[in-house]
Parts: sequence; C-alpha cells; structure tokens
Amino acid sequence: MLTIFIKALAAAGVLVAFIETTQVAAESTGEVIVEPHKLFKLLVKAVKIGSGRNEEVYSFAHIMLNLDSMPPAMWNNMGYWPIHSRHLNMIPSDFKSACANMANRLSLNANLCTADSLIDVGIGCGDQSLLYAPQVEKYIGITSLTSHSAIASRRLAFQQNAEILTLDASDPVNDWPPSILRRSLVEGQVNKILALDCLYHFTPTREKFLTYVNRTLECAFNKGATEVCFAAEDLVCDDKVSLKNNFLLAAFCLAANAPLQNIFTTKQQYLTLLQRCGFTREKGWSIAIEDISDCVFPGLASFLEYRANINCSSTLSSSTALTSPPAPQPFEINHFLRFERFAAFSKVIRWWADTGIVRSVMITVKKTRN
Repeated sequence: MLTIFIKALAAAGVLVAFIETTQVAAESTGEVIVEPHKLFKLLVKAVKIGSGRNEEVYSFAHIMLNLDSMPPAMWNNMGYWPIHSRHLNMIPSDFKSACANMANRLSLNANLCTADSLIDVGIGCGDQSLLYAPQVEKYIGITSLTSHSAIASRRLAFQQNAEILTLDASDPVNDWPPSILRRSLVEGQVNKILALDCLYHFTPTREKFLTYVNRTLECAFNKGATEVCFAAEDLVCDDKVSLKNNFLLAAFCLAANAPLQNIFTTKQQYLTLLQRCGFTREKGWSIAIEDISDCVFPGLASFLEYRANINCSSTLSSSTALTSPPAPQPFEINHFLRFERFAAFSKVIRWWADTGIVRSVMITVKKTRN
C-alpha cells in the first residue's frame, strides 16, 4: 500500500541507507535476512527513476519508514495506532509497532490456529508472514513483486511450513498455477485467507478475487473444515462525498494506481459485493465490517508528519522525543533520503482523517460448523 503512494521518493538513497544500516539477524529469528549485494543491483537500476517506471526499484520506498527500527524491518501497511496517537510524541519504532498491531489484529479476527491452512495475499517483504506462518499448519504467502518475493522467501527459509509465491492475486482462477487451484478449489485444503491493506489495488476490481475466496472456503467447509474465514483490511469511501472531494479523490486514485471503482465503494456497496460473490446469510456466512479509521489515519498522518519534519543529522542525536538510543548512523542519511518528501503524503492522510472521505475497515467473513 504505502509503496504505491511514496514510490516517487528517493529510492536510490533509500537502498543505500538500508544497505548501510541493516544488520543481518540470525536465521532462527527471521527478523531481517537481506543480502546487500542483491539490493545493490536494485540501486544500479535506481538511476532510471527520472526517466522511466521501474516498479522493482520503487517498491522499496517503504524502507524509509522502517529505516531506524531496531531490529530492522520492512513493514508496508498503514498500521493500527493508539486512538490518541495524534497527540503523542512519535519515535522511529512507532511505525513498525503499528504495522505489527494491524497484522496481529487481522490474525485475531481470522482466529488463526495450528490446524489452519492459510493463503495470505499482499505480503510485501514478508514481515506479516513471520507472524502468521508459525501460527498455522500450512502457510502460502503471495506478492506480485519479484523483489519482495525474493526477500520474503529468504526470510521465511527456516519456516518449513511456509511457501512464498510471486503471483497477481486480482484474478486467481485465470492467473494462478494449477497446483494452487487444485489445492484450494478441488481438494479443499485452504480454510483461511487474509488480505492486509492490498485489495483496493486489485484490477479491475476486487470481485474476481472475492469470488475465488468464496469458492475456496466453501470447498474447504464441504470437505469437513470446522471453521473457514476470510479477513481483510481495506479502504472504502464515505456515503456522502462532495463534488470537489470526488474530483480530488479521483485524481489521487489515478496517481496511486488504485482503480477508481475500488476506492469509490461505500461500506454498503462492499457488503453487497460480498453477497454477490456468494457470502450470503442463507449459506451460513456471517459478515462483519468494522470501521477502524480513527485508529489508522490520525496516527499514520502524525508519524508521516514526524518523518517529514525530522532532521536526521541533529534530531536523531538530541531529540527529546526519542525514548531509546537511535540506530547507528554511518552518514547523514537525511541528505540522501529527504524525509521532508513525506509532507505531501501526510497531508493526504490527514485529509482522510479530518474529513472521513475515505474509511479504513476490517472485513471478517466466517462460517463455522455447529
């Protein structure tokens, strides 16, 4: 999610700083296992930023938000923040914590357990995979970017029950390999599916994916699963949006590569879509759509504002907002990263927080055997 919105930032500087500051952790911890020479190859491509569109380079812009988290991380969602976080002093590790909170909240909604077989789409570089894989019997993590998949695979190498795949999740029936489709649609071996902060990017809409989810979970239930569940964090539009805000939001969607129809979906329309895809009460499905906007946008906006205003060469050494020692800084990374570029992004999120034009929601769809 956040990668799309900040992809035009200084990706070259991001990769340099990340290579210099990342400390490779032991494989048994699964914290961060990234080979610097591979990231350096991406750095070489970064010189093309001004003249072309290179998603494999742009896709690492989110590292800027994780840069001084210790141990290093590569989280890439909006985070679940304390409800009063707008009024709190921010510290670098807040983003990592908020993102982990969001991922944990999603797993709680799905009621993950060691008997589950899980498909998790939109995994980024695998931070959420490190949380989910140990909780289930079989874990399949899916991302559309080869660069993210390579890192996630390396980080999950020690997790014997985990499989990382590079696939577009917008239309699984037509785009996924037969082995996955057979496992999910014929054998009924997948009983939980998660989608964290990614569905609004699916093209042309979410419908083909949600239809696949319904078929997969129905198959698992018919094969004897005691509980099947789909859980997601997604964005919807407010019921009443002015003409001016409609125009501004449409422009934002185009810039962020998010299909208009996905963002311009209200909560009620989302419920109708789920029902159209087969999740009906008559078939035993329960649907919950929880608005969590107050725990997402204000905190994220405050953190981005903090990032936009921070002066790494001085603040990291003397700021009273930091409650723990900062990560070692081998050079003045602010020169390369230009954190002030987050100012524009923070204004968009603050606009959402103040107007309510866009809402963050938790979707939970379940069927349980009596």
